[in-house]
Amino acid sequence: MSDLKSFTTQQLIDELSSREGVKNFSVAPDVKYQIINRSTIVDDYGPAILLVITD
Repeated sequence: MSDLKSFTTQQLIDELSSREGVKNFSVAPDVKYQIINRSTIVDDYGPAILLVITD
């Protein structure tokens, strides 16, 4: 198995985005986004690329 540190961020995004069951959301600079997962809430501002991976 390859060490993830050997890949660039863009390579990881490209590989994961191309897979079935993955949704890709791009957040523009200075746009607020929020991720809510059970008891965890993340509030932040772009730029960001969010990948939602479902089974």
